[in-house]
Amino acid sequence: MRRRRRPVLWGLTAAATTTAAGLSVNILTDNQGSLVAWLAVAACTALAGVVPGLFAAGTAEPEIPLERLLIECTVGPDGITTINARAEGAQATQMLTEWLPSPALRGGSANGALPKPLPVALVTRSRATGTARRLAELERRCGGSNELDLRLCIDNRVEPRCEALRGAPVLVIDDRCSLDGTSLLVGGIDLAALGELHALAVILSCHDGAGTAHTDALRRSLRGPAAFLACTGSVPAEHLGVLYPLVLEGIGELAGARATPEELRSRMDGALARAQQSRPQLDWGRWAATVLTPEG
Repeated sequence: MRRRRRPVLWGLTAAATTTAAGLSVNILTDNQGSLVAWLAVAACTALAGVVPGLFAAGTAEPEIPLERLLIECTVGPDGITTINARAEGAQATQMLTEWLPSPALRGGSANGALPKPLPVALVTRSRATGTARRLAELERRCGGSNELDLRLCIDNRVEPRCEALRGAPVLVIDDRCSLDGTSLLVGGIDLAALGELHALAVILSCHDGAGTAHTDALRRSLRGPAAFLACTGSVPAEHLGVLYPLVLEGIGELAGARATPEELRSRMDGALARAQQSRPQLDWGRWAATVLTPEG
């Protein structure tokens, strides 16, 4: 930053000018030998020189700290938005914290990477005792990983389960379907009415979860594209005991790195292939992984 000249120089210049004028006046008047006249000249010189200098010093341009906020948004051909942000300075850092949404909700961090450990919501009703035991076992089996943060929500109330689904980028929904008027519910949850669902990957284990009734409902709540794994027809329990750990293991390997829903879908396909190798006698053909995009 370019510094201003010291204001004292301006004061000295004014003082010298005033002194010269005072001397000229004193000599040209009858008071040239008067001590009072000389004291008056000295006083005027001080006032004209020192006061402007102090005034200028008081209004000197302050040093301004550097504040810089850089935000870069990239939208890929698949519709995935990556945000890179950098802040320099206290105020810019505070603004960045306030403006950007929570990484946990967004399913990533400010540089586009998945959080590590990666939050995974395991959701069902407590009255679904067999399913609850299966998800609790999954939590015990995979919960010790540094890549995954498994959040088990077993509750008969709808709202706690909806909140669990809204708060994680990876969702496992395991429950029975029911029809309420024209709405198809999963464990009492209307997938179309969740709203603000920032999931990047969804595993839906319910009857005919891959059908258009469920996928269309889910698309109405998604805020962005998400990898999706479900099956047609009924869901055999022996499938889930094999498939769940393989899917979470594959997705967990992407924690802390940048990953698109297409890459997450690829991990689901890989888990299906490994499940086929592990239990070839089971009908894995009813399962399929895809990428769901929000409605409209």
